[in-house]
Amino acid sequence: GSSQLRILSVTSAYDSVSRGQTRIGVQVSIRNNGGTTALLDTLQLRFSSGSYSNWSNIFLPAQPIAAGSTFTYNFANVTVNAGSALGLASVNARLAARDSVSTNPLTVESADTTHSWRVVTPGSLVYNSLAPLQVTTNQQTAFALTVQNTGQANMYLLPTVSILNIGSLTIPLTDTTLVRGNTSRVISFPSTPIGLATGTYTASLDYDYLENLALFT
Repeated sequence: GSSQLRILSVTSAYDSVSRGQTRIGVQVSIRNNGGTTALLDTLQLRFSSGSYSNWSNIFLPAQPIAAGSTFTYNFANVTVNAGSALGLASVNARLAARDSVSTNPLTVESADTTHSWRVVTPGSLVYNSLAPLQVTTNQQTAFALTVQNTGQANMYLLPTVSILNIGSLTIPLTDTTLVRGNTSRVISFPSTPIGLATGTYTASLDYDYLENLALFT
């Protein structure tokens, strides 16, 4: 018998991706239900919406898929282009292959199970206010910083590496802190003795965060 290829599934750990995001993984599983080995020449992802890079692969030499076996390919570096349309997109796949015996062309235009994700604007943090604004030297103080995420993507600020700086004073976050897309929230810092000389200081926040499973530092 001849080769009979099916794209079983397109899967990804990502249900949300940001404009400009790189190194997004998408897995495509292909099964040969036929009686001869198939030779896979090209595999491409197909999207209902949005613009992307690194979504096509040419196999040189062709990738053999033996009769009765399944081959899974990982697109490891799918990138959402900076100007991509926003919103929900289905993630599908198509392939072109040949029967190894007859050399007849084999094409599959869609997967049995597809994936979908939402394209969003990246997270972006704006500082609104810090409280308290006035403290006395050596006073034990728990600062609260109000921030706004002006992007659509949720931002998870990471503890220890996310630090409030006031003069020479550094106060790290103790817990992973979620700042949802398009929302404001108060970030509370642990109570700390203020060992600063009398004066006026500027506050700043250094932070590392996770967004759509990707680390930003």
